[in-house]
Amino acid sequence: MQTLLQCTTFLFALLISTQAVAQAPFPSIARDPEWMKARIADLNPPDKGLPENEYSLIEERRALESEISYLRAFAQQPIDRTKDLDVIDKVKEAISGSLADISKVDCSKLPDGRFTLNEAIKNQMMSLQRLQSTYPWIYEKDPFTFAPWSDEGRVSDAELCARWKKFVGDPAKQAALLTYFEHLKSRLSDEAKKQAETRTLAATLIDLLQKRKDVVDQRLAAQSTKTELSDKLWIVIGVIGGFSIGAILAVKLFTEAIQIEWVASGQVIQFVTVMILLSVIMALGLAGILRENTLGTLLGGIAGYVLAQGVGRAAAREVSRGREKGNDS
Repeated sequence: MQTLLQCTTFLFALLISTQAVAQAPFPSIARDPEWMKARIADLNPPDKGLPENEYSLIEERRALESEISYLRAFAQQPIDRTKDLDVIDKVKEAISGSLADISKVDCSKLPDGRFTLNEAIKNQMMSLQRLQSTYPWIYEKDPFTFAPWSDEGRVSDAELCARWKKFVGDPAKQAALLTYFEHLKSRLSDEAKKQAETRTLAATLIDLLQKRKDVVDQRLAAQSTKTELSDKLWIVIGVIGGFSIGAILAVKLFTEAIQIEWVASGQVIQFVTVMILLSVIMALGLAGILRENTLGTLLGGIAGYVLAQGVGRAAAREVSRGREKGNDS
C-alpha cells in the first residue's frame, strides 16, 4: 500500500513538472539580459525555495541540468558579427552600383531586350536571406516590398526598366532603400552587444545553478541515507531492545550485593529507559518529525539527566557509607 502511494505521488509530481516545463520554456536569452538578471536575483541564495519532497527534488535537479545545458550551449555561440556586417556592406555597395547603372540605361534600347539590372539587384537581396534566417528579429518592415522588382513576371522588361528609373529618380525611395542596410547593421551590432552582456551574465547564472544543483544533490543524498536508515530502523531497535534485556539479565552474573545495589538504585531501569528513549528519538528524527535543534535539545537533556543521576548517586552513596562507618565506630 505504501509503495503504491509513493508511485502515485511520484507520477503526480512528474506530471506537474512536465506541464510546468511545457508552459514555461526558456526565453531567448540572447535578446533578454533582463531575464538573466532576474533569474540571478531569484537564485540568491542558491538554496532559496527548494522543495523538501524527494520526488520534487529529483524534478528540480532535472530542470537545473536542462537549464545549465541550455546556458552552456548559448555561452559557446560566437558573438563576432564582423563577417555578417561585411556581407551587408557588400550588398549595399553592389545595389548602389546597380541603381547608378539604372539611371544611365535607356529603356528603349535594352541589350537583347532584357533588363538584367533587375536580376542583379534581386540576386544581391537573395544573399541576405541567410542573415534573415539566422537573425530574424533584426528585420522589421522590408522596404523592398515597394521596389519595382517585386512586380517581376507581370510586366515586360521595358516596363520594369521604366519603373526602376522612376524609382531611382525619387530621392526619398532611393534613400530609404540604402538606409535599410544601415538599419540592419545597427540592429545587428546592438544584438552583438546584448549577447556579450548576457554571456557574462550566463557565466554567473551557471555558477549559481551549479551551486543550487549541489545543494539538491546533498539533500537527495541525505534523503537516500534517511530512507536506508528508516528501512533498517527495525533492526537497530531490535538490537537496542535485545541489548537492554541483556543488560537486565547480566545483573545475575554479579554477586548478590551488587545486584541489590544496582536494582535498588534504579540504574538498571534507568539504563533501559534511556535506551528506549534514544530509539524513539532516532526514529522521530529519521522520519523528519524532529528537526536538528529539537534533536540536540533532547539528546543534551538526556545526557545531562544521566550524568546528574550518576553524580548524585555517587554523592549519596558516599554520605551513606560515611554514616555506616560512624555508626560502626
